[in-house]
Amino acid sequence: MSRFVTTNIRLPAEDHRELKRLALREKKSLSQLIREAVDARLGGPPAPPARKSGPDPFDALIGSIDSGHGDESANHDHYLYGWPRETDAKPVRRHGSVARARRSAR
Repeated sequence: MSRFVTTNIRLPAEDHRELKRLALREKKSLSQLIREAVDARLGGPPAPPARKSGPDPFDALIGSIDSGHGDESANHDHYLYGWPRETDAKPVRRHGSVARARRSAR
C-alpha cells in the first residue's frame, strides 16, 4: 500500500458540494474521489479507440477532380503556398557519384 501524505487544497464551494454529492452516490470518500482523479490525470490520457481497418472512403475521390495542371505532386508548394515551381527553381546540386553518373550518361 502506498504511503499517503496529507495536504490541503482549496476548491470553489460549488465544486466541493458536487464532489461530496458524487462521493455519496458512489459510496466513496471525498479523498478517494480526489485520488482517483489524480491517478487518472497522472496516468495520462485514455488510449484512443482502435481505428477500424479497411478501405478509406476518401480513396474514391483521388483523381476525381481535374485541375488542368498535371504537375501537382511536383509543384504542390507552388499551388498551396505560392513558392516558385520546381522547374523554375535553381537545380539542386547532386551528391558526388550521382552527379558524375548523370554527367557521364549524357
